[in-house]
Amino acid sequence: MFETLETGAGLDIVLALQSMRSGLLDALAILLDAMGSPVFFLLILLLVYWSVDRKLGTRLIFALLVVGIANTAMKDLLARPRPAAVSDQVIALTDPYGYGIPSGHVMIALVVAGYVAVYLHRRWGFWVVAAYVVLMAWARMYAGVHYPQDVVAAIIFGLITLWLFVRVAEPVAARWIGMNPALKVGIIMLAGVITALLLASDPTGSALAGLMIGLGPALELEKRYVDFGTQGSRRQRAARYLAGTVLALILFVGLRVLFGSLAEEGEFLFDLLRVVRYALVALFAGFIWPLLALRLDILSVQVPESDHV
Repeated sequence: MFETLETGAGLDIVLALQSMRSGLLDALAILLDAMGSPVFFLLILLLVYWSVDRKLGTRLIFALLVVGIANTAMKDLLARPRPAAVSDQVIALTDPYGYGIPSGHVMIALVVAGYVAVYLHRRWGFWVVAAYVVLMAWARMYAGVHYPQDVVAAIIFGLITLWLFVRVAEPVAARWIGMNPALKVGIIMLAGVITALLLASDPTGSALAGLMIGLGPALELEKRYVDFGTQGSRRQRAARYLAGTVLALILFVGLRVLFGSLAEEGEFLFDLLRVVRYALVALFAGFIWPLLALRLDILSVQVPESDHV
């Protein structure tokens, strides 16, 4: 079935969309490519977590981890090619990694943005999410990196993932608060280690595994030694986000250069160090930066009730 769609109707739709190419549409597709990447969502989620709503930010981070890992696992399981790998007529506007189905950009956009709409309980939010997902689906096909079946599968799996996450987020959070801290850290880190073992050779999978491993201790250490709130002046909120993001990027790039000098891509050590790199960045973002921001007086420990996870 996949082969028929990849060389038949599915390919025809991609080629039809690419026949309408223009400089403006190319730029829009490339912009949407950036706006659907895990890095983009991480930057937005850090803003929410540090400076807007800690409770929402925490849930969105875990939503991103869950949908990202699920998407990567499904891609590797189905192992279907992208349009440009099947037909020389297709021009890929971006250079994505890995297999095609289901589209990660569409699936992540639906789950993360969809959860925000559910959390805010605003009708207009659902229309914004729907438009965002439709535009993302168009952009992925127009860019020649996904078939129609890739984005349809992403929407189906994304809706299922979103529904499950909405159903379990609050009950799990309620039980999670009363659990032993060491047990909570162990559960999150174990999930990250299992993910790393299963998806170590996949850059996205190993990155998400590292984030999970680092978040386990980070969240508990932050709760014990900082327990911050997102209140503060606009200047304080902006300062903690901008400074924290810059420092996190410096740490990320520095570790990439350092670890890149210790192993070559394709080696087991390289994959392991990628997990470690993301774990350290997660530890910084979740605990070290809030602690530093507290010392710099751009963050407060007075936590409103709504800020607790």
